[in-house]
Amino acid sequence: QKGPSEALSSQDAKDESAEAKERTLAVHRAAALVAARRKPTFGAPSFTTIMIGIIGLYIAFSFVQLYFVFLPKSCSGAEQRCLQPLFPPDQKVDIYVFASKSADFPSKGSPFWNATGVSVSEGITARAIVPLPAGVRSNGSLFAHISVVKPGLSPFPKDHLPPGFN
Repeated sequence: QKGPSEALSSQDAKDESAEAKERTLAVHRAAALVAARRKPTFGAPSFTTIMIGIIGLYIAFSFVQLYFVFLPKSCSGAEQRCLQPLFPPDQKVDIYVFASKSADFPSKGSPFWNATGVSVSEGITARAIVPLPAGVRSNGSLFAHISVVKPGLSPFPKDHLPPGFN
């Protein structure tokens, strides 16, 4: 048997151990309360972060636009506003090709190549001799102007404008 002093010291050790556990739990609870009250603090976003976000949004927007360019909605139904082809697939057209040193479509002259009665739905292959003006031969620019019109109409765009419109 243990004596009264040994029993007391054993009891004291148990009490000290229980007190230590209680203090440890109190410290953990206090730390948990402090952590729960503390809100995470973030600084203002940097310029780089903002620019990366803007560029990312631009890239996403570009992909959406490309999707709609290559896969447009179908043009069915009377209520939808769609672009219809200028020429039906079985339409015959006249094609005129002009050459000039100016970017503006010529208002007169004769084409260096033309084809009449060509079906819109079929391809065309042709060779032509292009006249080169003197200014073009010494590193100048030569512009090709192509006009596709219904048979019998003038190939010059100005002939199709309303009066007074230039």
